[in-house]
Amino acid sequence: MYNRPLNLLWVAPFPYPKGDGHPGPWLQTLSDALAESGAVRLTVVSCHSGLQSDMEEFERNGIRFIYLKSPRGSVETLSLYSIRIRRLSAYLAKHARKYDLIHVHGTEHQYHSSLTGIDVPVITSIQGVINLYLDALPKGVKYGFSSKIVAAKHFVDWKIAAYYEAAEVKRFRNYICRTIFDNGYINEQVPDARIFNIWEMIRTQFFNLTLEKPGRKILFVGGSQPLKGLREALIALNELQNHRPTVMSVLGFVDPDCVRRIVRDYRLSKITDEVLEIKGFQTAEGIAQSMRESFCLLHPSYIDNSPNSICEAQVAGLPVVASAVGGVPTLIEDGKTGLLSPLEGHPLAQRLRMLQEDHSLWHRISAESSRMARQRHDKQTILNQTFQAYQSIS
Repeated sequence: MYNRPLNLLWVAPFPYPKGDGHPGPWLQTLSDALAESGAVRLTVVSCHSGLQSDMEEFERNGIRFIYLKSPRGSVETLSLYSIRIRRLSAYLAKHARKYDLIHVHGTEHQYHSSLTGIDVPVITSIQGVINLYLDALPKGVKYGFSSKIVAAKHFVDWKIAAYYEAAEVKRFRNYICRTIFDNGYINEQVPDARIFNIWEMIRTQFFNLTLEKPGRKILFVGGSQPLKGLREALIALNELQNHRPTVMSVLGFVDPDCVRRIVRDYRLSKITDEVLEIKGFQTAEGIAQSMRESFCLLHPSYIDNSPNSICEAQVAGLPVVASAVGGVPTLIEDGKTGLLSPLEGHPLAQRLRMLQEDHSLWHRISAESSRMARQRHDKQTILNQTFQAYQSIS
């Protein structure tokens, strides 16, 4: 226990305020809650290729942010991430001892390679597990990318990241996990690991959303990222048109050429502009509005740990149809808090029809998934558990 606020350093892929990239809502929600608590002084260090100088430092909402410049694109890949690792390592070697604890978010970003020689306590949150994600990449991976060159670079980036992850994860002992998937991986790789099971914190907008009746659309939030199963979602949507005209709203980045290739190669003649609504990236308010218009979230992922999209939908009471992969069965009890499916178009379409046609099933799943998820993602519980984890290792 400390008689003063815990001086905490996050090393995290925190979204750069002046750039693009993954919004990282679970990072922003938890960091804001920690800062508001007054129990920590939080500094976040991250890397971004869009900086005008080697380092930017500023404060926002009571949190100190430090961004280090990293190389762009192919330079990053050709350097095997060594330039970024050296820059972060140099910063940590100079400043790490100012902090009581370092919290690393994710094993995918080579952050641990920059911690060599640092004697400050470290705890790591598992997000995805890139070694296992690589194994799950679907055949026809080109469907997620604008060209074979882009697909090849993405695959090489993942292979390099997987190499680092495999070496780094065994060097550390303190982990925050959530599901059977990440617990299993850490227990296998680090038998003497100390694991804290703490759920991610969900944005307030979804706690404020109450869905009283089903909408008419299907919501899909994976964009055309290959692991998220756009191909299977479109196959299911095409089959659904035989029974009832249904629109699917697609959120996230989507390459139109990717959609056209899937429609052509799988002869999905019923996928037209009228049944496919591509919305792009959305704010929390935009996602909430799409939930109001939908009767379910479709999540036919090839692999996932605890996807935020499922958790947010459950908090709001939007039933989820998902593939039974990775950590997803930890989130969904089939038939009670969602519907699990094999990762194939026909069984996915069958489960979508069940929710369309059986309103009593829709209401039962909506109520029970919301009750369970609001308890699972209770803000104060997560905050208390996070403090306890910090205090026990610092």
